[in-house]
Amino acid sequence: MAGSAGNFSYTFSVGETQVITVDAEFISCIAATGEFEVVADDVNRMFMKAGISYINRPGNTYKRLRITNKLGAANAITIQFGPGELRDQRLTVSGDVNVVTGPGVALEVAAPAGAPLEVTQTDDTLLKHRQPGNIAGTSALVCGAGVNTLAHAANTTYRRVGLSHEGTETMYVTFSSGAANGVPLAPGERMWLDVTGDVYIINPAAFDQTVKRFVEAW
Repeated sequence: MAGSAGNFSYTFSVGETQVITVDAEFISCIAATGEFEVVADDVNRMFMKAGISYINRPGNTYKRLRITNKLGAANAITIQFGPGELRDQRLTVSGDVNVVTGPGVALEVAAPAGAPLEVTQTDDTLLKHRQPGNIAGTSALVCGAGVNTLAHAANTTYRRVGLSHEGTETMYVTFSSGAANGVPLAPGERMWLDVTGDVYIINPAAFDQTVKRFVEAW
């Protein structure tokens, strides 16, 4: 029961509810004006906002999502759903960073190879320092106009895939060859994905665009 990938974008009025049918192992909020409520399969009640994801139990998929705007104002919401797990790692920071977590939370910190990293532990947060592995390959990928292009083929060996948009119009990253929507990848933006399955890029432009692709082995 791997599920299928998809994307839902809608601007909700105050208190408005929409119901969508899905077949997905994860639900991830890519963007939202503010907090909203999701009831999955009329059982699981979840509050979401941009950056929050929920993953179902192994072997189970979400089938029906009832989404309600709890913001008290118009709420523009974009949800990505699909098989496996989505990890959006486009955020980069520099300098002194203060991260606040709850007790017992596992915090994983990755730093460029050879870069100094100092971590101060102030509670019982579990800390893991991870240095990147070797870049197994780089290439330039031409994404044809109006089609889904395979950016990375399924590989049972664990890989981390990086995509850097070299074009001029936003494209979309998805995990299905027939998907109509995906996670936005804007011009000049880079995205890292921890995946072992197929990765596709949707190019909605009327012209070809290029993506630089990096494959990293841990």
